[in-house]
Amino acid sequence: MGNPKALALLFLSILLSSPLSAERCHPDDKKALFGVKKAFNNAYAFISWTPDTDCCEWYLVKCDEKTNRIISLSVTEDEEVAGPIPDAVGDLPYLEDLTFVHVPNLVGPIPQAIARLKYLRFLWISHANITGAVPDFLGQLTE
Repeated sequence: MGNPKALALLFLSILLSSPLSAERCHPDDKKALFGVKKAFNNAYAFISWTPDTDCCEWYLVKCDEKTNRIISLSVTEDEEVAGPIPDAVGDLPYLEDLTFVHVPNLVGPIPQAIARLKYLRFLWISHANITGAVPDFLGQLTE
């Protein structure tokens, strides 16, 4: 048998070099969320959204416990978030809840990209400066 001290040291070094918890966030979801952040000019609300952190732990988002896919994006009470709803939200295929409430600098029409969200159950846009008619494609969402 080998030296017990050497084996203990080897085990300890392997334990310390391994991440204690693997990132849960799906890489495609993380990429889409970075697209959202960029479209909103890196507003302060997205400060926790960094490449070296797990997007399932980010502020404003929620991941499904089983699939680890993003199921909720909720931006509320934020005057710094400005611009149109980014097309990148349509790249979150498992999104169930999309909320923009009290975001007065959110402007423009509801983007066609939302039609790609086949699991969307809840869309709440209120106290924003969205323009245009309610798009027909919203009636085609099945959830």
